[in-house]
Amino acid sequence: MVSHQLLTYASDMLAVTTVPEKYWNPKQEHYPKYTPYMAAAFNVTMGDFGSVLNTQQAQMQFAFKTGIWNGVIGEVKGLPDAGILATEYFLNPEKARAFDEGLSQLTFASAWVSFKEVHGY
Repeated sequence: MVSHQLLTYASDMLAVTTVPEKYWNPKQEHYPKYTPYMAAAFNVTMGDFGSVLNTQQAQMQFAFKTGIWNGVIGEVKGLPDAGILATEYFLNPEKARAFDEGLSQLTFASAWVSFKEVHGY
């Protein structure tokens, strides 16, 4: 039980460290107007002085670096998430039964249909 709570806490803390899309995607509805300048300042702290005058370049570099950051956080967050899944499986019989039932219904054909739906085929 304690390990489940610690894993949940670790997963939640890692989730907090991701950068929300509204800060790196200019096409987002709630994109802050100050973000291009923040991105240029961020690039300067990383030693890139060339993008100070070009805010569009600064935005692209910031989005790229943010994508790498969020990707690393997502990979690391996968470890406690897998632990949460395992502890829930052993601690909660109803969730274990639901997981087993879902797994028993998984076939190549159903996965292929889902894949085609997701990708518009």
